[in-house]
Parts: sequence; structure tokens; C-alpha cells
Amino acid sequence: AGERVALDLSVAFFDPQWRHVATCDFTNLVTPGAVHSGDLTSAPPPLGASELIDLDLEALHSEGARHAVMVVFSYNNVPFDRLPYGFAGLMVSPAQGVHFDPRAVAQRFDLRGKSVITVPLTIDLGERRLRWLDVHIASRDELHQVGGYRAALAHIGRDFEDLLASASRPTM
Repeated sequence: AGERVALDLSVAFFDPQWRHVATCDFTNLVTPGAVHSGDLTSAPPPLGASELIDLDLEALHSEGARHAVMVVFSYNNVPFDRLPYGFAGLMVSPAQGVHFDPRAVAQRFDLRGKSVITVPLTIDLGERRLRWLDVHIASRDELHQVGGYRAALAHIGRDFEDLLASASRPTM
């Protein structure tokens, strides 16, 4: 209550070898195959605000993108576990003429944890496969945008892909 919270949604795109292709975030709202809704810096209760990124999978493929990595930053360093509400997710586009409604996002999870940067998911654009990661990254205050984390995001995505390909699973 009484504290300004600015969350930023970003998506970094990588080719099949996990080399950076493009980024769609508050510094780059339009890239071939992705359009950001805009950087919302005020979301007073009770309604809050939503940032979204529309993906055109065919256009992304044409640009050489194979992997999409979603990132949520708490721009002003409010840890996710201090948010009364906050979630990230993925949804199929609503029907033509129907407006986006955040309550309709079925594939979502709450933003939690003491961190201020989370990587909730990756999408294999070739296989059209979603992978929930729920990885938190330690913050480097001066780098609250994807550009400062491109190498780390590529490693996270590639390492999780390699783990899944090995068919190994963590034990209890």
C-alpha cells in the first residue's frame, strides 16, 4: 500500500543455437513478429494494469527465431513476494473483436519469491511447446532490461532444454 510498483514484461528471442535474434520490451516495443502493449508505469489498485506482448509465430520463424524466453522485471526493485497480486502467463489470442481480459489468461502463475527478476517460461517456437521454468535471477540493479541478461537467458533456456532431452527428472 502506498508504494509504486513497476513491473516490466519482456521476451527475448533466440535462434536454434541460442544466439540472440531480437528482444521485445519497454525499450523496443515493436520487433518483427512481436508487439509490446507499452510500458505501463502506473497501475493503481484495485484494477492494476497489464502488459502483454503479441507474438506472430510465423513472422518470428521468418526472422530466424526458434526460442522465446519470457522475463518479468520489478523495475523499481519491489520483490515479488511483496505484491498482493501479480502474475505472468500465456494465452491464445482472443477471438476477432474481443478485447484482452487478464482474467482469461488460463496458463498463468503468481509472481512470488524474494527476487525482482523471474523467467517464468520459454516457448519452443518450432515445436510450439511451452516450458514452465520459474527461474529467479539475481539482480544487477543497473541492468533492469533484457539486454543485460541475454547470455544468462540463453544459458537458462538451453540448459533446461538439455535437461529435458536427457529424460532425467529430479527425485523427491
